[in-house]
Amino acid sequence: DAGPGGEGGALMEPPARAAQDVTPDPPSATSKLRLIAYVAILTAITFTQAPGRIVADTKFDLSADPWTFLARALNMWDAQGAFGQVQNQAIGYLWPMGPFYGLGQLAQLPDWVIQRLWWALLLNLAFLGVLAVARELQLGRPWAQVAGAAAYVLTPRVMTILGANSAELWPTAVAPWVLLAVIRASGTTTTKDLVRWCAVAALAVACAGGVNATAVSAVIVPGVVFLLTRTGVRRFAALVLWGVFTILATLWWTIPLVLQGRYIPPFLDYIETAAVTSSTTGLLPTLLGTSDWVAYADPLYYPAGQSLHATPFLVLDAAAVVAIGLAGLAGIGRARRHPETRFLIGCVLAGTVLVGIGYTG
Repeated sequence: DAGPGGEGGALMEPPARAAQDVTPDPPSATSKLRLIAYVAILTAITFTQAPGRIVADTKFDLSADPWTFLARALNMWDAQGAFGQVQNQAIGYLWPMGPFYGLGQLAQLPDWVIQRLWWALLLNLAFLGVLAVARELQLGRPWAQVAGAAAYVLTPRVMTILGANSAELWPTAVAPWVLLAVIRASGTTTTKDLVRWCAVAALAVACAGGVNATAVSAVIVPGVVFLLTRTGVRRFAALVLWGVFTILATLWWTIPLVLQGRYIPPFLDYIETAAVTSSTTGLLPTLLGTSDWVAYADPLYYPAGQSLHATPFLVLDAAAVVAIGLAGLAGIGRARRHPETRFLIGCVLAGTVLVGIGYTG
């Protein structure tokens, strides 16, 4: 009860103003609440596309009766389709697309809702995967990581074939998670952890499905480039272990593919020759993500791709995104070179070569 000048008054003085003026940090662009918002936005985008209607995505009978389709996929010969036929890519739907549709049917969801949920899963898995890789490698600030992940899932390539052939696009969503597991494997210090993460990377490859062997093989490329840009002998151990595990994890579709190849004629020589499919894979379309040839030839079933390929301001938008990305790789605007620049440039070069290697122009 001492007065203002007494000893007790000194003890009761308020804390210093410096402590009161401290402002809390603004919420991060990658906070949990904002991540939920990003997922909700991508999911909403899929449900606003032709609501109530089924799109001819990949296999119509997969949407109509998934469990019967999967049962037929276990046999090479299908007596019900096209007056009897050798199955074409059906085995690749056994995981994960087929069971997803089957579980949706068991839940008695409308067919179009199951289809949109599959698209939403694909977009969100790709978005969160790229975001996880960017955070793991410390690429940019949180807002830039979100922008990069959004650019990955909203690229013209994704928007072109999402509704028409999502099975071919599914490996694109799985690829970042394969890379993330490889990154974790390269950073391990014990043999046990190395084996574990290499096995996880192989299982991630197996989760890319087996509908399109070329698309599935492409998910391996970023991981290989990453390991080749490391130093030391551990990278070779990771390459060998991951390679062996991947071969084992994909036998469920590679063996049937080899068997089918003994009976199925080379029908692609008649419907999708290299001269046609690679005629649009020049340098600029490859970088812009507008290299899918079908969208140029079939605007009816690929309306989004047709718009992205032919609308001037959309082409300029895509070019702006590419320019920003290439500027970042070149180090423009940065005070120092990022430690993973060599890996990132290697991925761009590898992707450009693989997509455009058959270009006939």
